[in-house]
Amino acid sequence: MNEDELKQRIIEIERRLDRIEGLKEQVRNKPGKKYNGLAGGIRLLLDNGFFDSPKSLNEVIDELKREGYKLSVSGVASTLSTTFTNKQKMLTRSKDKEGWRYEKRK
Repeated sequence: MNEDELKQRIIEIERRLDRIEGLKEQVRNKPGKKYNGLAGGIRLLLDNGFFDSPKSLNEVIDELKREGYKLSVSGVASTLSTTFTNKQKMLTRSKDKEGWRYEKRK
């Protein structure tokens, strides 16, 4: 192998490494498997401490949108009250004059 072939080979290897590093960064920035779907988005918020203080339904929806989740208002309300409050008992909810507030169970 002559010097020019060696240089070409090194350039090709560097391109491949750059592509691999780019893919690795993309994977790192995506939510993990346990954060798939609407319930996964709510689990992500729980893990990030979002529910450490009471949050309204609109606050939850805004935060989910900010995290990149596509959702419906009724879907979020249903998932919060049925899945996370009644079944898994990860959240508690209380009613005030503005509506329901969801908070991490103590």
